[in-house]
Amino acid sequence: MKQVSLGLGVFVGFSFDRWRFLAEGKLWAAQHETISHVGEAYDVKLNRLTVGARGCRFVLGQNFELAPCALVSVHHLSFLASGQAFEPSGTKTVTWASVGIGAQSRLLVAPWFGLVAALDGEVQLSRPEVSSSPPPESQLVTPEQVVRVAPVAATLTVGAEWIF
Repeated sequence: MKQVSLGLGVFVGFSFDRWRFLAEGKLWAAQHETISHVGEAYDVKLNRLTVGARGCRFVLGQNFELAPCALVSVHHLSFLASGQAFEPSGTKTVTWASVGIGAQSRLLVAPWFGLVAALDGEVQLSRPEVSSSPPPESQLVTPEQVVRVAPVAATLTVGAEWIF
């Protein structure tokens, strides 16, 4: 996406020995893109949801742990255009996958509570594009690109972990 976005995530997982496996879901804050075409501006609202899985192997520490991770994610983007002269072309949703690597750290504050931070990099397996086109009755003929998914993405995660 063109803008940095904030989101809320939930992770569920298990660990044994020095391995940790997590399933995750992230709901990203909506983004708005404004497009201008032939002197008129239109707003497009983009909503994104991510689900994924990761495997990590802790290599350092007891109370402070550091782990490299491998991850896979599926991203779902939906969009809604407002304005009379333009309508979304094709489907109003798109889904794609990505794979990546990351590093995760955890500070154990208590045996049942930890603080977690992770930095991930992902390569998109496809690069969908969102565009708007004029309706058939319009004399405008060119579609307007709203956003195209970048080939790579980085995610910084900060949170708390409840251990039971």
